[in-house]
Amino acid sequence: MILNVPLPCPCSLDVVFLYTSIPIQEAIDNTVGKIEHSTFHLSRLDVAELLNVTLTNMYFIFEDRIFRQTEGLPMGSSTSGILAILFMDKLEQIALSSHRFISPYKRYVDDIYLQTANEEKANEFQDTMNGLHPRLKFELEKPTASPEGLFLSLLDFKVTITTNGESSFEFYKKPAKKPLFVHHQSALPKCSKTNFIRNERRRIQQRCSTQITSNKHDRDFDKILRLNGYPERTINETKHLQKHQRYPQIQTKEWHYLKIPFISDRLNRKITGIFKRENIPVRIAHKSYTLRQALSHNTTERKCNRPNCPIADTNLCLQRNTVYQLTCKACGEYYIGCTTRFLHDRTKEQLANDNSQHHRNNNHNIEVKVITRENDPVNLRLHEAYYIRKYKPGLNSREECAELNDLLF
Repeated sequence: MILNVPLPCPCSLDVVFLYTSIPIQEAIDNTVGKIEHSTFHLSRLDVAELLNVTLTNMYFIFEDRIFRQTEGLPMGSSTSGILAILFMDKLEQIALSSHRFISPYKRYVDDIYLQTANEEKANEFQDTMNGLHPRLKFELEKPTASPEGLFLSLLDFKVTITTNGESSFEFYKKPAKKPLFVHHQSALPKCSKTNFIRNERRRIQQRCSTQITSNKHDRDFDKILRLNGYPERTINETKHLQKHQRYPQIQTKEWHYLKIPFISDRLNRKITGIFKRENIPVRIAHKSYTLRQALSHNTTERKCNRPNCPIADTNLCLQRNTVYQLTCKACGEYYIGCTTRFLHDRTKEQLANDNSQHHRNNNHNIEVKVITRENDPVNLRLHEAYYIRKYKPGLNSREECAELNDLLF
């Protein structure tokens, strides 16, 4: 934790490994104690039990060995952040109740910014914080002197206390940080890259207390954009307000999202334009596809151990999240379905189903083929409906075809 104390002399306090230093049971008791009334039909006991199950069953792998974390809040857990914030809230209320000279006081998780009268008062506040819990220790960092006064950097801003006691703030970036940004040629929608730039400009403006420093850091950011391939036209466009939308905004609170791979901005505009003109509350969302996904692959050979597996190809029968096709080799008729489980499990169920009399009459002489794969269950179902409508398989029942047709259209 960093605790900044701009007096005429700003300082900072730092505690290492906040999450793993907080006892699990204390964090649970503190969180449950702050629940005044529940709006999601869970009692305090229910919340405590859920947190206990979540936080006491965290595992990680180190050097091919699996370990169970027994102390502290687990790093990376979605619940650890809010529990740590609430735990710090309890400590700071106790500390501030006995230090009335501190103003202002701001905290982000475990990073604290405050102003106090002098360095002696800062040392006293550090001693108070260190005495609140035996497992949390704060380290004091002294400010750096400059011709303008004393300054201290914290998170993404720097505060300067001038010689006349006035404080000023500006955007701060560590010197070691490389001038990297989302490249202009990245396979992302143009609107996403534009929003990234606008958000960064807004962050710079919010951290600077004067327009002069804001303009200075904005020009530095322009240089970073040029290094990452952005043309001057795009750089200048992001400095102005966004243009009004071509189509009126649909008045609805319930949006539906069409998740598709990113192909081009032109295709996105065409699809979005169709939905807006027809007043259909649908927005486009793009599937994430990282470099790791593109380069990584499982080199471990998988073997099927199922007795009497209906699929001879091991690589095929162990596939999941697929739209598949079962073709009768005797007559050429076929069935199309989808499954999130191993393909050989679904195939065996299909062959044993009462509706599969056709396959039994032909001694299960079938050919199995994967049409497409999709990890999202909703999109998988939509793919199934699309291919059934496209190919009209003869072995799918009319009721099933009608149901999927309603799902798609």
